[in-house]
This record gives sequence, C-alpha cells and structure tokens, in this order.
Amino acid sequence: MYQTTALTQDHIRKFAPSVFAERPYEQTSEKYQFIPTSKIVSALEREGFGVFRAQESRTRNEAKQGFTKHMLRLRRNEDMGAPKGGCVPEIIITNSHDGSGSYKVQSGIFEIACMNGLVVAREKMSDIRVRHQGDIVGRVIEGVYEVVDDFERVMSVREDWQGLMLDREERRAFAESAHGLKWDAEVEEHVAGLSFNNEGDVVIQQERMKFDPTKLLAVKREADNNDSLWSTFNRVQENIIRGGIHYVSVDANGRPRANTTRPVKAVGEDMRLNLALWKLAEAMAQHKHAA
Repeated sequence: MYQTTALTQDHIRKFAPSVFAERPYEQTSEKYQFIPTSKIVSALEREGFGVFRAQESRTRNEAKQGFTKHMLRLRRNEDMGAPKGGCVPEIIITNSHDGSGSYKVQSGIFEIACMNGLVVAREKMSDIRVRHQGDIVGRVIEGVYEVVDDFERVMSVREDWQGLMLDREERRAFAESAHGLKWDAEVEEHVAGLSFNNEGDVVIQQERMKFDPTKLLAVKREADNNDSLWSTFNRVQENIIRGGIHYVSVDANGRPRANTTRPVKAVGEDMRLNLALWKLAEAMAQHKHAA
C-alpha cells in the first residue's frame, strides 16, 4: 500500500536508532563535530520535508551499535499525497556517528508500481557531502534544496528511459553487467557497465556467473512487463536489492545445492549498487541514442 504520511519519530527510532544517538562513537576523532541526525530531521521537518523510510546497517561490534551508518528517504509535503505519473521524487540522506563518513545528500525516486526506492546519480557525477565540521545543519539543508532543484531533470530522464525499447541481447547484456556489479570479485571493471563492438552492438560478456543473470529480468508485476530501459532497470534493481532469486550451485563434492539470493540490507552496499545500476542504465541510454 502506498504510504501518504511521514514516519513518526517512534517509527524512525524503531528502524534506525542511530539517528537518535546522543553522542558519537567513543573512538571518533577530536575534530569530529557531533550533530545527531535527529537534529537534521527536525530542521528538515520545519522546512516541509518528512521521512518515509529509515534503515541502518548492522554491526557485529557491540560498541558501535547505535552509531552505525543509516539512511533516510524524505519527501516534500507537496509530494505526500497521490503520486503524479506513478512515481515520487525523494531526497536521500546517509550518515553515521562512528566517524566512518560524512553526511551525504542524494536524489531518489520511489516507483509506485513496484514499491521500489531508486537512487539517482547526479548530472555532475559528484555527491553532496557535508563533513562533521562547521554549520552542518545549514549545509545539509542547502544540499537538500540542491537535490530538489534537480528533480525536473530526474523526471525527464525517467520519461526518456520509458520510451527506449531494448532488444533481447541488450536486456541480457544489462542483466549480465548488473550481475557483475553485485557478485563479481573485480567490481571496478563493471562500473562502466557495457561494452560494444565496432558496429555499436552490445557485446555479451562471457564471464563466470554465480547463476544465470537473466534471472534478474524476472517480471513480478504486470506494470513492469515491457522491454523499455526503465522497466528493465527497475526489474533488475528490485531483484538484486530484494533478493529471493532461486538457483542451483555445485558444492565441493560435486553435488547440486539449492540457493536463494539474500536481500541487500547494509546501507553502504544498498547505495553503491543503486548508484552503479543507475550509471549502467545511463550507459545503455547513451548507446540507444547513439544508434
């Protein structure tokens, strides 16, 4: 069911208690200026934004519990009602209180049909980062409005990708490249996403796969049952992030073993994969426009 009201502080605390840390992790630098994420949330609520999703990374280090990396997805008050065009633009804020990273502000899209939270790469390909020094609250709010100013471009990209139809080999190439982003050891080699021959056709990468990557193209709802770049991107993203793909592997003794991919729960990995998939879709869009 589509959610039209923002999360309360109790709900945010339930899913991301690190947001309400009252002090930084004990091993942070003396230069680290502690501003709890809850203060950022309160400031943005006064600016007309509400939190619609909250999550944080788990840790095996008990001392770091309550200080780990967390992510908040926010919407403007004007976007909290019935969605226009089947999606809602969002602001994504990530932070941690263990000294491992700065505040980061990014664009996002919530796709209604598949209840998917996507992450958008900015046009300048640079993140909005706010270090834990100085006027943190003010600079985060500035970053949020910079993301808001980018919403129109993001929506036009979505419309463009909805009109770009992929053939069978292009969809397969997209799935294989996406699979590499998630499961191949040499992740860096797959960030560019796609390769082409001299005629400009997509080249299928013949690499060792953990399972048939075309499983990432599985359709879970009728709204996604088409061959557009946007639909392909959404299906692959959902299947990677939510997991649940069944496949058979062979153990050390040569016996078949049933497996299921796991959902991505770590905030850092969620953001990395989402951004990499967006850049992969951008590469495919460039290929289609150049054809």
